[in-house]
Amino acid sequence: MNTAAGTIKSVTTNEATADSRTGSTRGAMTPLRRLIRRRVTHIWTLHLPAVRAARARDERGVISIWMASSSFVMIVMVGLAVDLGGKVHTQQQAHNVAAQATRTGAQEVLAGPAVRGTNTAANVSAAKAAASRYLAQAGVSGTVSVRGGTTVTVTVTDTYQSKFLSIINLDTMRVTSEASARMVRTEGGVEQ
Repeated sequence: MNTAAGTIKSVTTNEATADSRTGSTRGAMTPLRRLIRRRVTHIWTLHLPAVRAARARDERGVISIWMASSSFVMIVMVGLAVDLGGKVHTQQQAHNVAAQATRTGAQEVLAGPAVRGTNTAANVSAAKAAASRYLAQAGVSGTVSVRGGTTVTVTVTDTYQSKFLSIINLDTMRVTSEASARMVRTEGGVEQ
């Protein structure tokens, strides 16, 4: 074969490889090298199918164990995504219900002082009753308190029923939210 470096002579395994430019016989096959090459090739070709068969017998069923364990892990990961997302949604709903119940309770004002413009205070019993009715209509449980006659606070407690995480014994997740509303008197947009 002619190349840019010179002519290279192709030889069989019994002959030495020679570079025509330098006359070097580097890599020549000695009788010992030929014997080793023949033995290694012989051993490799005889035992390769046996090695593959032994390896296949040893690894039989490994993919089934891997699939079962990875499937379980994937179900738990999907469960975490779905159920934690559901818990966050339930938390937001609880907060919305608490805020609306608080506003409903805060609308129950003592009429006399409010009409005269002297004071804005909640009718405590009416505010608690209105907020409690709102919670009952929303289908959640909670507590209502009035502080200082002007601040209505509602705490809502709800539960989220797990869809996937029940397989790891996490059937329900409890959520709690609180909202407050403070009654103020304003004149011309300025709090009095």
